[in-house]
Amino acid sequence: MKKAIIVCASNNIEEANKSLDELNALLETLDISECARLTQKLDKFNNKTYIGQGKLEELKMMEAVYEPDYIVFDDELSPAQMFNLDSYLSSSVLDRAYVILDIFRARAQTPEARLEIKLANLRYLLPRIQTFHEGFDRQGGGIGSKGSGETQLELDRRALQNQILQTERKLDEVIKRKKNDIKKRENNLMKTVSLVGYTNAGKSTTMNTLLSYLNKYEQKNNLKEKSVEA
Repeated sequence: MKKAIIVCASNNIEEANKSLDELNALLETLDISECARLTQKLDKFNNKTYIGQGKLEELKMMEAVYEPDYIVFDDELSPAQMFNLDSYLSSSVLDRAYVILDIFRARAQTPEARLEIKLANLRYLLPRIQTFHEGFDRQGGGIGSKGSGETQLELDRRALQNQILQTERKLDEVIKRKKNDIKKRENNLMKTVSLVGYTNAGKSTTMNTLLSYLNKYEQKNNLKEKSVEA
């Protein structure tokens, strides 16, 4: 299992630790364990590095001690914050938004859900591409295939923009088909049921249980009908 240092800045340290507990639970679903955490009491985030310079230096020392695979920040970092942090730290820098997107990506089941998550991920990545490009470059690879440098970065950016356009078109097609299916069900007077809940709240388990009972009910009725016919 990979490990991460998790970081939160807040004007309330108790609330910061509660939020980090939740972040840790999210990371565990991705097989990432917390090896250490860092909190800082701040009324306003540092625009350049999210946390203050002193805490950033402390984080650098913690990184040397724990050697984490990731350093995960409990907020959505701006592109500038992510780039500055990634340049200063050796481990891969992630934020809460990326973690949530990755969880949804791993659990998306329907074609529509997969396309929605892919689109959200591409839109998240586009303004942060330089950070991820540099991160991949340090690991000996890259999003593209022609090596590092400004030229490759621009190629990667255009490739992402094209992927966004293509994904948007595919998603529009899926949504149109879905709307047509909904109209057909409405014309046939079929009722629609929605199941809504937070990540890991048990939606899939609940749905599977309901479907299992429904299948058993239908099978039981079919057996009764066959008995009557016999």
